[in-house]
Amino acid sequence: MHISSRAVSPWLGLVLYGIGAAAQALPATTLFEVDFSTDAEGGCRTVGAGRIQELLDEALALAYTDVQLVDYDSQPETNRLLDVFVNGNDAESRDKFRDTSQLVIDFLENNVYRQSGGTPYPFCSDTWLVRYSLDDNALNSDGKEFSLVDEGPLATIRQVPEYMKARANSPGKSPYWSLKHKNYLFDYSYGVGRGYCSKTKHMGATQGVLLPASITLCPQSFNEHRVLGSKTMTPLLSATIPQNPSQIPKTAQRLSTLLPSSSTLFHELFHLLLGIADSVPPGWKRTEEYEITDMGGMNAEQATMNPETYVATGVAYWYTTNTPPDNRNKVEFYGFFTTQG
Repeated sequence: MHISSRAVSPWLGLVLYGIGAAAQALPATTLFEVDFSTDAEGGCRTVGAGRIQELLDEALALAYTDVQLVDYDSQPETNRLLDVFVNGNDAESRDKFRDTSQLVIDFLENNVYRQSGGTPYPFCSDTWLVRYSLDDNALNSDGKEFSLVDEGPLATIRQVPEYMKARANSPGKSPYWSLKHKNYLFDYSYGVGRGYCSKTKHMGATQGVLLPASITLCPQSFNEHRVLGSKTMTPLLSATIPQNPSQIPKTAQRLSTLLPSSSTLFHELFHLLLGIADSVPPGWKRTEEYEITDMGGMNAEQATMNPETYVATGVAYWYTTNTPPDNRNKVEFYGFFTTQG
């Protein structure tokens, strides 16, 4: 299925990566149904088209990096990284890892979107959703209140079988009216007048229940402007790598501190392009794994279905290929922090 180069110069990956870095993603207005004219209803006026384009370009660079991580797996540094993050690490698993990364490239470069429902939305806040209670008057597809019988009382959300059937898939959750989809999405209750982004640790989310599907980038994901490659490497000697990740030296530069702002969008693109069901690790102790030091405990199937794994490997290998070596020794991250030598 793949054309792989397994006997190449150790510098060839760096040269080819330069091609990926130079490639630009298609404009956001081509890939998404995005509104840059307002901040209302999840619009992206304040964030701006330039910032969104930067995130898309960096996501494309990371996707190229993950593909090349597999293509150049004859190199010792790529093997070490894959051994840690794609546990089990057979040819089939590597192919799946590569295929999944290629989906992001195909979308960002060629607008190949295989999910149903039409052009997806990117939102720059959660204001496209308005929270209601089950006892509030229900709205129809025109956004208007209605009765279930002629001249009867206005129906509440609780009284509409269609809406309660949808809620059965999300028991105990609250109704949120989508100003874009003109339908209800059921989610956790974050408090009166509050939504998903009210939790400061929430950076982004993807939903595919209401179509077109959507990615929400929370305002806090834009608070820091961390550009890919902006960090200076401060490696420790490889000999300091402990057997137990919990014993990582305090002076270590952890991979988790090197993630750029584009990591959030890159992560969410996997949910968007694969669909939610196919982008959560089956049988893992959490719905998803964000903690980089815990990713080494996943099996190959779990790793290749965990979006944050692609973030970690993409950023790690990007720095490996774009940081000048010291006496032929490249910086590496198979110990979850920056090492060299």
